[in-house]
Amino acid sequence: METPRSIRLISLQPSKSFDHPLECELSEVELDHAPEYTALSYSWDSSEGTATILCDGGFLKVTKNCARALHRIRQREGSQDLNLWVDAICIDQGTDPEAVSERTQQIQIMGEIYKRASNVIAYVGEHDYAHGSKHVCEFFESVGRSLEIDDSILKKVRLWPRFTEFFREFFQRSWFTRMWPIQEVTLPRR
Repeated sequence: METPRSIRLISLQPSKSFDHPLECELSEVELDHAPEYTALSYSWDSSEGTATILCDGGFLKVTKNCARALHRIRQREGSQDLNLWVDAICIDQGTDPEAVSERTQQIQIMGEIYKRASNVIAYVGEHDYAHGSKHVCEFFESVGRSLEIDDSILKKVRLWPRFTEFFREFFQRSWFTRMWPIQEVTLPRR
């Protein structure tokens, strides 16, 4: 990295097909002068194996959970390029001393990386329709969009006896066992 306050961002290339291979380009920017970017908060779930993405014309291995999150983001954003900060891609994951030094430096400014993000996407995993996680996500999305209570939210609240089980299953996901989630979703400006 050029300076101790440098970070990398990826530009995720759009695709009309969900299953199209993931392609991105990396760029290094000064954190204090970074363009708008979205930070991704997710759990690596490295025990699930790896997936390959095309990054700057080469192949890069990421966890399957990271790849699923990027596929969902790309699907949601449609036809536009998106600047993202994704720790596993934007921080050198190598084992050589330079990579270890970079990781140490990036961890020191990680709170600020999330705080300066224009948006944070918290990817907590795919919906499990049989166990109701989709309902939990819809509920949180509704609350997040507006604090005004409408009839659709009240209908969901009436499902509370089932929601307690949905919440239990939802919060057992690996993303919630990590150290960083609270700062990742509370520090950004939006």
